[in-house]
Amino acid sequence: MRKAVVILLFFAMFLGIRSVAQAVVFLDDFSFFDTNKWDVKSGSVGTQIQIADADSDSDTELFLSRRNNIRARIHSKDRFSYGILEADIIPNGIYQKFGLGVNAGEWSGIDRGFYFDTLNAYYGGGTDTISWVVYNGSQYIHGSISGVLWNQWHHLAINWQPSTVTFIVDGNIKKEYSITYSGTLPIGIYNDRDGSYYVDDVRYNTPSVVPEPSSIFLTLFGLFGIVSGRKK
Repeated sequence: MRKAVVILLFFAMFLGIRSVAQAVVFLDDFSFFDTNKWDVKSGSVGTQIQIADADSDSDTELFLSRRNNIRARIHSKDRFSYGILEADIIPNGIYQKFGLGVNAGEWSGIDRGFYFDTLNAYYGGGTDTISWVVYNGSQYIHGSISGVLWNQWHHLAINWQPSTVTFIVDGNIKKEYSITYSGTLPIGIYNDRDGSYYVDDVRYNTPSVVPEPSSIFLTLFGLFGIVSGRKK
């Protein structure tokens, strides 16, 4: 009987007593432009795509600018599934974008998209706004978020889960959109028009299941008691 209890406690520790944590699977603070992490889709490093210091604090950022009528666009080489994408940005112009599967309808092998875009006035964008955008495989759906002042740092996050995508600005949930998609998507950062665009500290977190420390202690304590009891 005691042997059976020991076996059950082991199964409880490794199967039943778990909690969800976040594991960082992608991180770039743009101390340099890492070609092992990014593919250049439009523009060239050193011209449209640069590493610069936005606020003279010796901490460099990604700087994208459309020059010579050439857009600045990069995609991550890795693709990601469910998780949370985050970055700090300074928007200062229309059609500045950040997210997953950016401009999905334009690219082969990217059939969904969840991202932020400053858009333009026709689509509800313009100065001091940013928009959430979803590409559902056939059409773009979007909505504007006001009060996102340009020329200031903002923290953007996209929480992609099996049935929803949540858009978060400066810690505040701005939109939750219901969508089901089980594929993988690259991170995209674009500046398709004039105006400076700074991006920093891009990271992707995915859920990872780990044992609860307190539960492990209790389980081991229980096992120790059973084993000690058997020795008496």
